[in-house]
Parts: sequence; structure tokens; C-alpha cells
Amino acid sequence: PPPPSSAQDNPSRKDLQTLDEVCGGIAQTLKSEQDANQSMGNMVERMLGLEQRAQRKVWSGKYTQRMTDMDVLFGQAAQINQSFQELVATLCAELPAANAELLPGAIKQAERALQKTVRTYHRDCSCVTDIVRCKVIVDEISDVTELLKVFVRHSVVGFRLDRSSLCYVDRDEPASMQGPVELQNLGSRDSWLFASGGGQSMKGKPDQDPSMHPLRITGIKNRLSPSYDVRQTSGYRDIWLNVEVGWVAEGGSVQLIPVELWDKAHAQTHVCEVQIHIRRLHEESTKPERRRRYIQWRNLTTR
Repeated sequence: PPPPSSAQDNPSRKDLQTLDEVCGGIAQTLKSEQDANQSMGNMVERMLGLEQRAQRKVWSGKYTQRMTDMDVLFGQAAQINQSFQELVATLCAELPAANAELLPGAIKQAERALQKTVRTYHRDCSCVTDIVRCKVIVDEISDVTELLKVFVRHSVVGFRLDRSSLCYVDRDEPASMQGPVELQNLGSRDSWLFASGGGQSMKGKPDQDPSMHPLRITGIKNRLSPSYDVRQTSGYRDIWLNVEVGWVAEGGSVQLIPVELWDKAHAQTHVCEVQIHIRRLHEESTKPERRRRYIQWRNLTTR
């Protein structure tokens, strides 16, 4: 028999290994920070005798929403959906050769969000992190890796800048109740403004200031990995990425601002979902019969 192939003589295998390394690095950073934040939070609580009202919860390796009210989460989604889609489109445009195709997602149906809250999350709606979502379709595994690198370049991975995670700010209180935000005190608008809702065009690009990051990565799953157990998703494969955006309201429009200014601006934040798909797999998984069978499997397994 021929000798087993290695990554060196199998480009697809090598691409999968590279993708595994990138996803693994993100996941390890998140895990390390989750452990460190939990340890630090426990220490602060012991020292100060305070309840950690704002300690960020983790569910199955991902950070949850800050808000715990379903109505508030859907209100946020209506505010930021368009701006979020525009921002992801800007990031995808950095891969012209990869032919990254953005499929903007509609806001999740309330019925399905309630299903997931009850079936999977023990009635904790803060665990629903795909109310605002989109898909990005690429042709090759190497394109997935390059797109992930773009997201990492324009994101804070984890919570190393989130001082409020220790307990000093009650993040269940909407920003509109925390006092007015003086945008002129945030510095040059062009240095931090990334997108504007209400049908307006992009006001800036994420690479205007390399020290500013419009996204925070809060969770990742590599369901393209050969080691991933596809029985968990009935054979469904993609990259699942949770990213958090922050914004303030100005003149009736939504202005996304970088992670570095969230605390200063008393920004509202919301965790969104980006799915990255291989085109051939996506075409198969979206065929009507396959989709029908997937929903049947999801209902039978109460997911």
C-alpha cells in the first residue's frame, strides 16, 4: 500500500492544519482569559465583599450577552443589524482574490430564539448570541484562514480591555439610562467611527487607526476540523465566530465605535454571529430537503 499522506504532500490537509492552528490560538486565548477573569473576579469579591453583578458569564466556551432581557436584546438587534452587516462587508472586501461573498442575515425569529432559550440555555436568554448574524461564503479552506486573520487583525480577542467585567458597572442597565454621551469628548470622529445605520454609507474604515478595533471576539468553533464530532450538528460544518460590537446613538443613527472607547462612551454592546462557509458545503447544506431533515433532527434532539 502507498505510504500515508502527510500535510507536506497534501495541500488540503495542510490548509486544515493551518486553520486548526488559527482557531486553536483564538480559542486558547479566550479560555486563558476566562480562567484569569474568573480568578481575578473571585479575588476582588473576597477583598471588597462585593457581588460581581457584571461578571461576564461563559456558556460552553463562549461569552454571553451583557443583557438578560429578551425584549432589550431584540431592540438592540433592530438598532445595529444594518451597521453590523456593513462592517462585515468592509472586512470581507480585504479579500478580493478570495471572492468572499457576504450573505446578510435577517434578525433571528423571536420564536426560534425562545426555543433555544428554553431547550438549550435553561431559560437564560443572554446565551442567545445569534440574533444578529450573517454568513460569509468562500471557495477554499485557505480562504477561511485568511478571512479569520482579517477578523483577528481588527478585533480584540477576549476581554483584556474590559475593566467593567470585575463589577464596577451594572451592564444590565441600558446605556441610555447611564447619562448622555458627549461624542465630542471621544477624540477625532474619523479615528473611531466605523459605520452608521439608517441607510447611511460607511463613515470610516477599520484600518484608519491600527490601535482601534471595531470588534471583540468572544467565541469560536471550528466545525471544519477533522477532529470535530459532526454528530453534534447533524453533519453541518462551518466556522462559527461570535463578535461583539459597541455603539452609541447620535442624531437618530447608530455609530459603531471601537472596543477601546466602549467604557468612555458608555456604549451599548451586543454579541453577533458570523458563520464562514465553504461554498460547496454550503450549497449542499442549504438544499431544501437537507434543510428540512436538519430541522427535524434539531427538533427531535430539542436543540
